[in-house]
Amino acid sequence: MLRIAVIDDEPKIRRGIAGMLRNCLKGRAVIESFSSAGDLVRAARKEELHLLITDIRMPDLDGLELGNYLKLFYPKLKIILISGYRDFEYAQAAIRLQVCDYLLKPVNPQRLQELVLQQMKLLEEEASQTEKAWKTSGGALPDSNQIIREMLYGGDPMHPVLAGAVDEQTTYYLVLAEGVTDVDAELLANKAWASGRMDGSKRFFLTEHAQLDQTLLLQFNGQETVQNIGISGPCCGAERLHQSYLQALSALKQEIYAERPGIWRFQSSGIWQFDGEKKAMYLLNCIYAGADLAEELAALREEIRSARPVFLMYEKNIKRMLDTIIRMLEEHDGMSEACIQLKKVEEQIGDSHSLNETFRDIETALQAVSANRKEIQRMRMEQNLHRAIDYIKAHYCEDLTLEEVASQADMNPTYFSTCFKKYMGVGFIHYMMELRMHRARKLLKEEDKKICEIARMLGFGDTRYFAKIFKRYAGVTPSEYRNIAGMLYEGRK
Repeated sequence: MLRIAVIDDEPKIRRGIAGMLRNCLKGRAVIESFSSAGDLVRAARKEELHLLITDIRMPDLDGLELGNYLKLFYPKLKIILISGYRDFEYAQAAIRLQVCDYLLKPVNPQRLQELVLQQMKLLEEEASQTEKAWKTSGGALPDSNQIIREMLYGGDPMHPVLAGAVDEQTTYYLVLAEGVTDVDAELLANKAWASGRMDGSKRFFLTEHAQLDQTLLLQFNGQETVQNIGISGPCCGAERLHQSYLQALSALKQEIYAERPGIWRFQSSGIWQFDGEKKAMYLLNCIYAGADLAEELAALREEIRSARPVFLMYEKNIKRMLDTIIRMLEEHDGMSEACIQLKKVEEQIGDSHSLNETFRDIETALQAVSANRKEIQRMRMEQNLHRAIDYIKAHYCEDLTLEEVASQADMNPTYFSTCFKKYMGVGFIHYMMELRMHRARKLLKEEDKKICEIARMLGFGDTRYFAKIFKRYAGVTPSEYRNIAGMLYEGRK
């Protein structure tokens, strides 16, 4: 019998929808209602779910993430989303999830009934067509390519031969093996009722549970080089082949968390609540703030290792994180090389055999981003400082303030003062005084002007203060300097 789940954190709405469906369907389906995503996931692990009616906004997990997670296990699951938010972003995400429909609150009961009845009819027709096609196929066992297509993509509609060959009564397990030798593969194939070669060095074997212990564990345990093998949970019926493949793949990928190959059985670790876009913004902020990027990535890596999420959820969320970082970096000049590095890491996540290796690559790419940013920042700072220096050279005889000069560099005064001293080796006031004293020496040598006039020309209102500052820089008073310069000039004549 078909199972329909209704989930909403508002008790009145939840009870109303569930009660309406029970009256409408009159025993044609089992209707269950849930107040939290966690309760629903636990129930879905025990028995297949056919139709999900879910609110988008819930306290523990939104309906889109819940739908994404359940589709890993039930790829043919029909989904109806309900939301009180007129948000186009949600509608787009719902389309990508291939939901049946998207309804806004308050829900029109008649419209919801129509949608549910349409999906019920579709599910029943698909089951009927599959059974009819199998009866006319002569019961021939499908070839490995047909099985692989169903495992990878799920048939829609399913191949009739395959649907009949894998009945609903027989429990089977899908085994995915990487790197096994031809001799070992032949031994496994003899114990399996279907087998074949997939992409690269990966092979599949459909077998019964008893044969797993006798063949896999005894065959490979104890060898010096243990092959990497993933085993799905128990499945019945051809429609579960795609689900069994996702489970076996997730089991196979336990290798990345353990950092070693082995024989792994699928274990659902629940929903991994991770916001890839939020984490991307946090990591970028660490780069801009000069925080310890290695420490932040190490913490994230260990969080993933501890959670051991279903591999497809891990892959999707880390790719979303990297996509967001790449998108942000592409808006800035000089970051193209870093973007290429990150894209390369993203492309290789599905083929990775090590969480440590993946995060080393991510750290290398982000450290390159950090170094590139620092170089760009240094060049920009130098440009700004040169603009301020040019301004000082043009106006040093005026009553310049630190705030006025800092504004020329687009910096706040405190930061400008620090950067200026680091770059020039002297502070702003000292540099401006050096310019004035250099000009003073030239005027004292070349101009027949009174010292008080020269002081005013250089921005000094007090001649005595000018003389004091000049002596500090030149070692003699302005008058003494003029006399010495005159004698030297006469001597050269």
